[in-house]
Amino acid sequence: MYDSNERIKNSDPYTFQRINEHLVRDKNQFYSNDGTVLNVDGKSFQIVKDYEKDYFMYAKDKNKAYYINFMDGKDEMVKELKGLNPKNFKVLNRYYTKDDKKVYFSKEYADIQEVQNVDVKSFEVLYFENIENKDDFGKDKNKVYLFGLELKGVKPEKFQVMKEPITEKIIYVRDENNLFVIFYDYFSGFNFVKTKKIENIDFATLKWKSARELEDKNGEYIVNGSVIDEDKIEIKFIKK
Repeated sequence: MYDSNERIKNSDPYTFQRINEHLVRDKNQFYSNDGTVLNVDGKSFQIVKDYEKDYFMYAKDKNKAYYINFMDGKDEMVKELKGLNPKNFKVLNRYYTKDDKKVYFSKEYADIQEVQNVDVKSFEVLYFENIENKDDFGKDKNKVYLFGLELKGVKPEKFQVMKEPITEKIIYVRDENNLFVIFYDYFSGFNFVKTKKIENIDFATLKWKSARELEDKNGEYIVNGSVIDEDKIEIKFIKK
């Protein structure tokens, strides 16, 4: 095995084997297509869940659990999911993983997020068919999460996504009694969610006029602000 025309240390061409589109191995080590040696224990390394078409996978060895993204640079390709026990490591969906003590959220272009103060035993992933962020929600018996971050004030009972105007980076959600708008964004090293409750909504007469305008029998609600203009986040109510 060669990298920049130099033979890679400890590589064994006689046991060379392709695992998938992005990964090869020999008897000693695992390599990406560009010759990067994965910083894992080569003897015990195994793939737990492979999302080959999306260039990432979850894996483990005898010591650690990993999120591996082949689109990242050489030094960022293999990310340890710190503190997860490989013996109890489970992949819940594309972005959430857990063991018996911790839950992690991992996504391309987003920060790897250990879910804080989560009830691991009751945690489950949520799936919403017709939205962009369909795999990004989870809940436990007490809270709801987006990108591994708590949606403050939102209760898990009867939680559902109402509307997602994707170009606005906002999502409307509800629990049993209340409507909320979530302002969100994510990129390398940064996940952001801010939850704003829309007071006294009448769900029976609720309808959207546009991405940021909605109304019910009581009046009109205008949603202002964004991640960039966090100090301008507000819900303006115009009474009928």
